[in-house]
Amino acid sequence: MNIRVRLIACICIVSFLISLLILSQTLSHREHDPEFTFDSSGIASTNGVYFAENWDGKGYIYLIESSGNVKYMLSVEDLGEKIIDGICLSDGKVYALVHTYWLDGNDLRAVYRLFSLNPDLKPTAATDRFSVDVYEDVKELTAAQGFVYITTIGNVDGAVNVYEIQVDELNEYSAGFSAGTHQEEQIDFKKLNNPKNIMFRDDSGDYIFVDAYYENGTLFVRRDIDKLEGGFVPDTRVKAAVDKIRFNLMQQIKLYKTYVLYWLGGLLIWIVVIIIVSVVLKRRNRMAYVFAITEFVFLVLLFSAVFFIQNYYAKIAKSENGRFASLALEQEFERLGDLELVDFADRDFYRSEEYKKLWKELRDFTDQRGNDDFFLDAFIVKI
Repeated sequence: MNIRVRLIACICIVSFLISLLILSQTLSHREHDPEFTFDSSGIASTNGVYFAENWDGKGYIYLIESSGNVKYMLSVEDLGEKIIDGICLSDGKVYALVHTYWLDGNDLRAVYRLFSLNPDLKPTAATDRFSVDVYEDVKELTAAQGFVYITTIGNVDGAVNVYEIQVDELNEYSAGFSAGTHQEEQIDFKKLNNPKNIMFRDDSGDYIFVDAYYENGTLFVRRDIDKLEGGFVPDTRVKAAVDKIRFNLMQQIKLYKTYVLYWLGGLLIWIVVIIIVSVVLKRRNRMAYVFAITEFVFLVLLFSAVFFIQNYYAKIAKSENGRFASLALEQEFERLGDLELVDFADRDFYRSEEYKKLWKELRDFTDQRGNDDFFLDAFIVKI
């Protein structure tokens, strides 16, 4: 092996190590540490714990063993959709409700599908696409005796609705449905075969419904004044499994596949450049040497700039986000007035118009565009 070949091999190895360092630094800012919160769904079973969450704008479903290892993992994108709304178990099958946003006129609206999965998270059947009222938030997914029930709460009128889907209506699953936010595609919502509404419960007027689920023919609701009890108490087995969750190498590559693809693409381009330069240098042209050295120095500077600038702007963004969050909260509390004068221990306060006004103000604040980016860790429980 001559010196030139050895030199090219050394450059390739050094380039690979530098690229790994950059990839590692990039992923350190996107590190995924799942948590069992209101926005996730989990069920303990004899097979382990089934856990569903949305991360980085995508839905995932896992089967977690008692040790914390993820045995099976399914990306909602593999089903042709985007976001996971909830999961439930019935007759040895996992049912998953997912949605993707489509254009309805000039507005984006959620379009849902219900999937039936094997215990190893392989899809077997699915409904056609359907919708519910645009002002309803899905709260819970339950199943029993050949039916799946979707419980929602209106984010304007506060009413609870229960929708019913018969399991026999699910069609054999076939891949090939497009995913993502369909920014340029319209869908005729009037032609969608929407599920049957079997129950409606209006806001009582005294309190606000914050959670609900349907089980064995009974609708259970939790008001803002109620304590967590019964079926609303988070399953400690699910939390214990999620706290210990561990992904293997292939699962981590799937989670970070966008970054991995960019890394592989950049590395491949760099290796091709090295090969081209080596061929040019073989002709011993002085201009070729100057070009090669210049390009090498330029690429080293470029890699260094990407590495340091990324860290610098990450620190700046963290500082600016913190400043924005503080200012936004200060302004919001100025608008709300002196809350020190409010007796939150008085149960009659939660029946008053003053409370409803306060609830609406806080709800509007959390719904403002951009606030969910800054208060992702603060608003763990919806108000």
